[in-house]
Amino acid sequence: MPKKNSFLVKNIIFAFFILLEVDFSLEAHAGADTECTDLESHHIDFSVGSSSMLALTWREFDVDLHHGGFTISGLPLKIQERANSGEGTGLIVWDGSIVLAKFLEHNFAFPQLQGKKVLELGAGTGLVGLAAAFLGAENVFLTDLEYTLQNMRANADLNKPNTRNHVDVYELDWLKVSGRNKSEDDDAIKVLRNLSDCDMILAADVVWVEELILPLVASIDKILTSKATMYMSYQSRSLRADTKLFDLMDTHRLDYEEVDRASFHPDFVSKRIKIYKITRRN
Repeated sequence: MPKKNSFLVKNIIFAFFILLEVDFSLEAHAGADTECTDLESHHIDFSVGSSSMLALTWREFDVDLHHGGFTISGLPLKIQERANSGEGTGLIVWDGSIVLAKFLEHNFAFPQLQGKKVLELGAGTGLVGLAAAFLGAENVFLTDLEYTLQNMRANADLNKPNTRNHVDVYELDWLKVSGRNKSEDDDAIKVLRNLSDCDMILAADVVWVEELILPLVASIDKILTSKATMYMSYQSRSLRADTKLFDLMDTHRLDYEEVDRASFHPDFVSKRIKIYKITRRN
C-alpha cells in the first residue's frame, strides 16, 4: 500500500478509536456527559456538558513510535500506545507532544539540561518528559491521572537505556490540586510540594476540555516558581477556551509569549500547533 494511503488508513482507525476513548477521559477528570456533535474530514468535535468544546484533530505526523523510528539526539525513543483500550485519551500520543519533544531537541541539545529538574503535566504516554531525559535532565517527573500511570511507567522502563538519569512517575489530578473537587487533596498537594523546585515545566496539548482550564492554570500557579520556565504546546480549539486560558494566566500573574516557529524543529512544524513560553511575573 502506498505510504500516503497507509497513513490515511491509520488516521481513519485513529479517529475511530478516539470516539471510543474520549468518554473515558472525561469521566476520569470530571464525570462529564459527552456528546458527539460533528465529524468532519480534518477534526472531530465534541460538546461536553453545556459549555465545553473538544476538537481532536487527526494525527499529522506519521512517525514510528513503537519501533524506534522516532529519535531524540539520534537515539530511538520508543512509546507504547493503547489506542484501543477504551480507557482514555492519555494513552495516545498527540501531535502536540511530538512537536514539543522535537522542539526540545532542537533548542536544548545535550548537555544544556544537565543538572536540571523537569516536570511534565498531563504527560499521557510520557513522550515529552522522556525526551527531556534523553537530553540530559537530572530528574524528570511525569505526572497525569491514575489510569495513565501503568503505561507511562512501562514507557519509562522501555527507554531506560537512553535516559541519562532518573525518571519518576506520579499521579497528579489538577482538580484535586486546585480544590475543584470540594477540597484540596493532601496527597496531591504533597506531590506538588515535592515538585515545586523544578527548573522546567512541560505540557503538551493539555487544553481540550473547558472545565479543566481553571484547574490546570491553578496547578501551574502552584508549581511555577520565579526560577522556572514552562513550555506548553497548544492547539486552539475554541475562541472561548483561548480567552479563558489566557485571562486566567493574567489573573495568576503568569506571563506567556508565543515561541517563534523558526525555533521549531524544521521537520516538525504544524500550522495548527503553537508553543508558549510561560514564566512567573515579577
